[in-house]
Amino acid sequence: IYSFQGADPARFGAVGRNFRAKARAAGLDWNEVPLNLSFRSTPPVLEAVDAVFAAPRAAAGLTWDGTTTIQHHAFRTGEAGLVELWQVETETKPEAAPPFEPWNDGAATLRAVETLCQLIAKVIGGWLTNAEELVAAGRPVRPGDILILVRRRDPFTTPMIRALKRANVPVAGTDRMRLMQQLAVQDLVALADMMLMPEDDLALAVVLKSPLFGFDDDDLFTLAYKRPSSLWDALKAKSEDDPRFGRAADQLALWLSRADFVPPYEFFLELLGEDGQAMRKRILTRLGPEAAEALDEFLDLALAYDREAAPSLQGFVNELRLTDIELKRDMEQERDEVRIMTVHGAKGLQAPIVFLPDTCTLPRHQSGGLYALPRLGEGPDAVAHLVWPAAGSNFTEIEAAKDAVRKADLDEYHRLLYVAMTRARDRLYVCGWQGQRERAEACWHDLVEQGLTGLLVEVEGPDGITVKRLEAGQTARVAEGLLAKEAAAVAPPLPDWALAPAAPEASLTALTPSRLGSHLGDSDQGERQQPPLGPRALAENGRFSRGRLVHTLLQYLPEIEAPEQERAARAFIAARGLALSEAMREEIVSETLAIVQDARFAPLFRPGSLGEVPVVARIGAGAAARALSGQIDRLALLDDALLILDYKTNRPPPSAPEQVAPGYVSQLAAYRLALRPLFPGRELRAAIVWTDGPKLMEIPSTLLDDAERRMLPRGASLDVGGERT
Repeated sequence: IYSFQGADPARFGAVGRNFRAKARAAGLDWNEVPLNLSFRSTPPVLEAVDAVFAAPRAAAGLTWDGTTTIQHHAFRTGEAGLVELWQVETETKPEAAPPFEPWNDGAATLRAVETLCQLIAKVIGGWLTNAEELVAAGRPVRPGDILILVRRRDPFTTPMIRALKRANVPVAGTDRMRLMQQLAVQDLVALADMMLMPEDDLALAVVLKSPLFGFDDDDLFTLAYKRPSSLWDALKAKSEDDPRFGRAADQLALWLSRADFVPPYEFFLELLGEDGQAMRKRILTRLGPEAAEALDEFLDLALAYDREAAPSLQGFVNELRLTDIELKRDMEQERDEVRIMTVHGAKGLQAPIVFLPDTCTLPRHQSGGLYALPRLGEGPDAVAHLVWPAAGSNFTEIEAAKDAVRKADLDEYHRLLYVAMTRARDRLYVCGWQGQRERAEACWHDLVEQGLTGLLVEVEGPDGITVKRLEAGQTARVAEGLLAKEAAAVAPPLPDWALAPAAPEASLTALTPSRLGSHLGDSDQGERQQPPLGPRALAENGRFSRGRLVHTLLQYLPEIEAPEQERAARAFIAARGLALSEAMREEIVSETLAIVQDARFAPLFRPGSLGEVPVVARIGAGAAARALSGQIDRLALLDDALLILDYKTNRPPPSAPEQVAPGYVSQLAAYRLALRPLFPGRELRAAIVWTDGPKLMEIPSTLLDDAERRMLPRGASLDVGGERT
């Protein structure tokens, strides 16, 4: 039906006549069956379509032979429906502003298109609020019942989406969106440009004036006038003069510190996601709730880019600019939202309620300056001459070609109106807007108004305005199967708690196992003996580095075959222990080999045992809960128990468990408490491996129980819940 898809009704008719002639010449039966029984629309809608296209001017180009009368028969006889024709919204000429206040010129005048959008949104919102009945279906109107069709997306689609969202009407947005044309996306791309080159004054000025910071022209003038260098330098220099400048400089500096080190998706997610709700709110407050869709699509593209390419902010921005992405939404999905789309895109779709607001313009003739002239003396299938006429040329053949193009455009314009009107199942609303100039003659609104003359009755419409209506009541009984199907399609409303923000969870007191002595107020001489992390301390005795190297060797050496363990240990220490003396490196190798190769410690390294096991747990419940995060040096699977091991390099080691620093005991008790729910019925024991010796010292359960009680407030449960790994 559309010429841009190659459809040619005249050619269709010619081919049909050719088939008919050949069939009859061969003595075959030939039946031409009219497809005029409509299963979709109610009788009032079909009556309106027939009346509009009964006029020769409207019917031109609608049928392949140009003579067939448009006449439909309704399958849905006796079902309620209506067609309404609204008056056209017209802009009034604004009053001239005072000579010295040109910015107020027309400020109080609302554009006609916005007036119409607000009226439509108000009507739909009233239907949903008052449970307007869709009589033929026997149920209230839902957002998904409504389809708004336009010939062009601009200038109607954006203000219509904005008006619906302000009226709290669920709307699916436009069927197509050019991402780089969205203001919110343009602001984010400008921010990326500034992150990539802070000296880009234009990008920074756009960012500062964007909703992210909300600067005005006076603010930019203060920053930019007589600045000695870049705008970024000026902002930093004046950050102490104005708190707003300071906050902007600090925020931009924070983003600059992240831009080069995180993927684009992570960077923008921090800006717009849960942690960046303030920035997202600023954008939506300034640009309206319809900007949320563009922001979400922008994040989706950033995530897709991170997955498919080497993540870089420069690459992502370049990809956006080169591709000029147009997003297309599938409007056939069953979503309970108002749909807004072009008539071209609605072919094959339907809706119980259809609005036609874009009805007051004629098609623009877009021939591209080229016209096809038929070859004289040759058949219609011959390739035509393509002519690009010079300015001022008025040859008869060229004028005839121009007239043919204009007629073809008008014919398709009429076919498009037919498609638009026949999308409606139950209700059709025809409205429109025009500027200060008169609307085009023979536009859709005029064709409908002239075609329905004598069929419409004036009634009071929305906002007290008078509308013209063609209506039929319900005389047929609503089918029970239809009612059941409609009821099943309605999703129950979400409860209030599903839409309310979750209450913030109380932060848990953090317990670090290696510092439990200080958490519990114990005097921990063993911990205090460890030297601080500093160049001088490491140079003197290297104890801190020594402990880390021992832990690492004890983690990996048991996985290596015994003959290779010494060679692997020496290679590791030679690479990682350069800051230590030769004697200390030799000492570390000897101590670790003495442990992993000693038969007494063999059960600690049997298959099934694990080294460096991370643990995250919540100890206690309610207000007494505490968060535990640590790492068990080794978890040994014994025949009758699970042994929690901690390596210690203290010199000299204590001779009895009672002499072990309380912090060490508390650390093991915390691990035992965290693991208990994971291993029900299995005995959990704890021990320390003193590398000086080496020596295995098991901590009695009585000492561990005492440490557990000190970890939790009096009366608190020792149960462990929450996350555990």
